[in-house]
Amino acid sequence: MSVSQLPGAASTLRASGPPGQPHSRLGIAALVLAVVVAVAVAALLAVATLVGTSSPGGTDVDSPLAIVVGLALIGSILLELLALALGAVALCLPGQRRLFPLLAVVLATASFTGLVALVLLGLAA
Repeated sequence: MSVSQLPGAASTLRASGPPGQPHSRLGIAALVLAVVVAVAVAALLAVATLVGTSSPGGTDVDSPLAIVVGLALIGSILLELLALALGAVALCLPGQRRLFPLLAVVLATASFTGLVALVLLGLAA
C-alpha cells in the first residue's frame, strides 16, 4: 500500500491549494531572491568579521573594503525589501499555490529584520 492510498493522505501531502493550481512563478522568483540575498549577507558578514579580527586596531571605517561591505549590506536590505514585496504580491494572486510566496515572505522578513538590527547595533556602538 502506497502513501497516497492511505485514508486522509491526499489532504496532508498537498503543498498548498488544489492539485490543479500551478505554483506562483512570482513567488518562486521572490524565494530565490530572498535565499540568494540571505546567502550573500552571510558571506558579507563573514568577510567583515574576518577583516575586523585580522586588523590589530580594528578596521578603519574609511578603508575601501569597509565602504564596499557597508554599501553591499545596504544594497542587500533593499533587495530583501524587493523580495518581500514580490512575495506579498504573489500571495495575493488568485488561483495559484501560496507555498513559495509564503516562504519568501518569511525568509525576507527574518533577513530584513536581522539586517536592520545589525545596522542599528552598529550605529549605537
